[in-house]
Amino acid sequence: EPWHWLHARLPQASKPLPVWAQQVFGQLKDQQNPSEKSLTQALLIYFTSIAPVVVHLEDTHEASDQQLGLWTKIAEMLTKTKGIGLIVTSRLPLPAVFQSFELNPLDLNATQELLQALNPSVLPLEAVQWIHDNSLGNPLFSLEFFEHALRQGFLWQHGQQWVWRTPEKN
Repeated sequence: EPWHWLHARLPQASKPLPVWAQQVFGQLKDQQNPSEKSLTQALLIYFTSIAPVVVHLEDTHEASDQQLGLWTKIAEMLTKTKGIGLIVTSRLPLPAVFQSFELNPLDLNATQELLQALNPSVLPLEAVQWIHDNSLGNPLFSLEFFEHALRQGFLWQHGQQWVWRTPEKN
């Protein structure tokens, strides 16, 4: 299983890693595949070196059995490690080492509370409704649609007040 994509997604370690771990990451950089055992150990050393940290793996239902196996081993090791959190999203059941929580969609009021927590001034209800409708109540999508509305100029601040311009439907 190729793991070289992993190297590009890891931020620089704040302190030097052991030589053997540097060699494992060097293999990744050179698009070689280290053994699963050495990669698992190198990742654990790496995460420990940048702790406190939260690692977020998204859409693990798309992972191969080998990829899920590696992250399961890492999760097992992290249960004994302080300062490192592992958050995993999946549409399918995960191995027992992962504690599962099912998130239900946010209703309009909860979406408004989420967005309000980010902004001291009150957002127009029409903007909140548009964000809620387009995100289908998904909290992460709600934040993305909020950012999208800002980037596209549908939502902006005028002094202390938010202004909303409804996007055209397409």
